[in-house]
Amino acid sequence: MTATPAEPAAAQAAEATPEATPGATAEATPGTTSEAKPEAATDTPSDLERIIVAGAAGAVAVAGLAVGITFGVLALGEYNCLKDVVACNEGRTDKIEGTKYLDARAEVERKALYADMGYLVAATAATVAIVGTVELLLGSGKESAE
Repeated sequence: MTATPAEPAAAQAAEATPEATPGATAEATPGTTSEAKPEAATDTPSDLERIIVAGAAGAVAVAGLAVGITFGVLALGEYNCLKDVVACNEGRTDKIEGTKYLDARAEVERKALYADMGYLVAATAATVAIVGTVELLLGSGKESAE
């Protein structure tokens, strides 16, 4: 069996002295590697990170709400016009009739869908912002562990 270029490097790493390998102990036997235990990493976010996430989520919630309201109002206005096409066509130079009616209905449904998606984004982002703010206000317990 021939040795690949990666094998000599692995063999040299395994034979490294304990002083050259961070976290290795003097009791390591030649040819074996000693697993270094990493320091306790904190998975909990700091207060600044919580503030940033809650603020960003709040901004996304406001933007989603704005999208939902805007497209909702546009869809409602067009829907009311299509509900009574005869009254809506009075005074219009571009009458809604035939396939234009079907296109207008599809446009109303599309705007209503955009409004629904905006509200869904707003609700999700608001939930993230509220949970982050509540955890920030109640304390993460990180300070008591130190």
